[in-house]
Amino acid sequence: MNRPAISFLLVAGILCTGTAEVTETQTEASVTVTKLTDKLYTSTCTGGREFNLPLYSTNLVASVGEDGILLVDAGFGETGQALRDTLAALGDGQLKLIISTHYHGDHTFGNQFLKNQATIMGHHSAVSRMSGD
Repeated sequence: MNRPAISFLLVAGILCTGTAEVTETQTEASVTVTKLTDKLYTSTCTGGREFNLPLYSTNLVASVGEDGILLVDAGFGETGQALRDTLAALGDGQLKLIISTHYHGDHTFGNQFLKNQATIMGHHSAVSRMSGD
């Protein structure tokens, strides 16, 4: 594996592991995007009501290249449509690959909104758990 790929995966892993409770004033699920470089973005998805929890945030990473978009994790189900719309505005908008880092719903339930656009991959244990096996 080349150095840029290893660096990307390390940064993506670090960014996707953090979650935070949001302020009391936020009442709606949301998706915000922050541009890190010309080709690298973080997306913060705020949700949690689908788990009967107070709103909290989870971080995703998108790498936008000439060959399409690589997304690390897909966020909440309740933010899936907003994430799909947000990704459509990045680069050429062609989502190609989603890497699911683990099976928790705040990182995978958004896959249902993106599954027809991209290949979804993950560790075999995560895939088994997400598919109900």
